[in-house]
Amino acid sequence: MVTNSGHVRPIDSHMIACMKPTAVIPLMYETWELREGDIDLVACRERGVRLTGTNERHPAVDVFSFLGTMAVKLLLDAGVAVYSSRILLLCDNPFGPFIERGLASAHATVERVVAPLGAAQGDTFDAVLVALTPTIHDSLSDDDLKVIASRWPGAVVAVFWGDVVRARLAAAGLSGWPTEAPGRGHMGILPSGAGPAPIVRLPSGSLKGAEALRRCASNPKHLAHEFGQPFVST
Repeated sequence: MVTNSGHVRPIDSHMIACMKPTAVIPLMYETWELREGDIDLVACRERGVRLTGTNERHPAVDVFSFLGTMAVKLLLDAGVAVYSSRILLLCDNPFGPFIERGLASAHATVERVVAPLGAAQGDTFDAVLVALTPTIHDSLSDDDLKVIASRWPGAVVAVFWGDVVRARLAAAGLSGWPTEAPGRGHMGILPSGAGPAPIVRLPSGSLKGAEALRRCASNPKHLAHEFGQPFVST
């Protein structure tokens, strides 16, 4: 088993060539979160190396339940009190309900929208929390920045996930957090921001899913498969 943890990736063709054809790569996230450049999928397919995502929502793993705590931590670091704050959450993926629930539990008022951003109903927001699935494009368009600057000029743009160029924020007269953008496709706050529990749960669940794919492939009904999400390379 070879994980795609931060100190290991990118898993390129040279690394894959050193693996046994029976090797399994457990992703440290769910399959839909796969980032371009993390793993050479073509080399995996040619070598016969299988990939498995981690079922982060499995009750024994439950890493998604830390997303709300991570969002609170991100906003606090950005100088937003969260308690009694008004948060506009931009989210187009399964993170949404977990982040929204965590913020609401911290007594924030949350409005969640997917698109367009201008559809938001709130008159004022203390923060715009971006949690959008990264694509080849920036997560906030020029039109989005204009909407934020004109309707909620004092709001902090806190980037949980998604690619937002800080220079473009500054040019629009907006403040962003974190001030230094992570690498493209990476999160603005890591699970470790919520303490050690999620970074113990995530690798444990990931390795369990990989073990099932490696040892229990002939028994698809084995309960261990619930920890993984088989990935089909195309």
